Amino acid sequence: MPKLPKRILVIANATSPLRGFLQTGYEVVFVDHGVAAIHDMRHTRPELILIDQDVPIGGMRTARIIRLNKEHGTIPMIIAIPGEKNQALLLLKQGREAGLKHIIVKPFDPSLLAERVAQALRMKDREDKQLDIAQIKKEIQSLSDLPAMPEIHGKILVIIGKPDTEVDVDRLVRLIEADPFLVANILKIARSACYGFGGSYVRNAVTFLGLKRLRPIIHAASVLKIFEKEEGPGTVGAFSVRELWRHSLACGVVMGIVSREVRGRAHFLLGLLHDIGKIVLNHKFHEYFKEVVRIVDEEKRSIYDVEKEILGITHADIGHVLASVWELPPEVVVAIAHHHRPSTAQMHKRLGALVHFSDIAVRTMQIGYGGDPLIPEMDPYANRLRLKMDSLVSRKEEIIEQVDSIASIREENKK
Repeated sequence: MPKLPKRILVIANATSPLRGFLQTGYEVVFVDHGVAAIHDMRHTRPELILIDQDVPIGGMRTARIIRLNKEHGTIPMIIAIPGEKNQALLLLKQGREAGLKHIIVKPFDPSLLAERVAQALRMKDREDKQLDIAQIKKEIQSLSDLPAMPEIHGKILVIIGKPDTEVDVDRLVRLIEADPFLVANILKIARSACYGFGGSYVRNAVTFLGLKRLRPIIHAASVLKIFEKEEGPGTVGAFSVRELWRHSLACGVVMGIVSREVRGRAHFLLGLLHDIGKIVLNHKFHEYFKEVVRIVDEEKRSIYDVEKEILGITHADIGHVLASVWELPPEVVVAIAHHHRPSTAQMHKRLGALVHFSDIAVRTMQIGYGGDPLIPEMDPYANRLRLKMDSLVSRKEEIIEQVDSIASIREENKK
């Protein structure tokens, strides 16, 4: 049987010198965007990828995104960068820091490109290593430019994360009053029909609501402020940021209910943040996220599975890194990472199972939209909690009332 020619995938626009690479002995496929390259690689894995820096979002960034996928991470890549001195030096530095070794400066002689291609293919097995977990986390943080937690919000979250008897209410009120956004939104929610507060002062609202009802309001307002500018386009296919926000709020409310049933901490914040990685994907990896949503909508698949296939990373991975950057409690960090498969966690399985169950419950009640229309199979560890889905679903109207009350701050801020 004759040996098939080595397949080379070229990511370049119509004017790129890489478009001239048609050397005998190779099967060469041309695309003009990293998304199209990933779509092509769903079907056939290339031996080598050539990328022009002038493609959308940049060749260097495209190469780094492709490497996140363990299926593609060992494919050698050659990046053609512009010859302008300052830009070339900067890109060479970025490439070295990212571990991308094969870089060629434009303009170049076709024979030099052919030589570099042959060299990269010869060195393939010895040089190109798959990124380890630590490197992937570092790349996610770098590529995503994850938003920082405002210092004042971090202090507030630390205070309200303590048991009621240990919360310094006076300090909590002072911190809230130092942030006009939090003051306005806490008072908006407190005055809603769901809560019924009639005053105008934060201290009175805190006393009226009590810490149990105050925590989810503060969590929602804090997270909303951070992501108002991070959410990206509001709608992508069937995906909607507004409906994801409702889904996440509902998960937070359900977490409060089911946690009480198993005598655990409520962790509204965990329910609220479990899908936050989808917001980051939509904003920071938007073209790739559009491809994920397209496949989800057309093939009726889990968004988690398609993210894994297309990007090699998932919203759970990004949420895990973000929670680590924000220095949230370790149990929250781990539970976000494993909320789809809590059985795989080494620690905090119970908490991961609670948010997994809450996600399935909210999907069953069809409150908001989590990114796909499917109801996942219950993880074996979550089944061991013996939580009753039917009794929870019977409280749907009560849950919706709380969600609508808190969700109103986002809608009013958008006006």
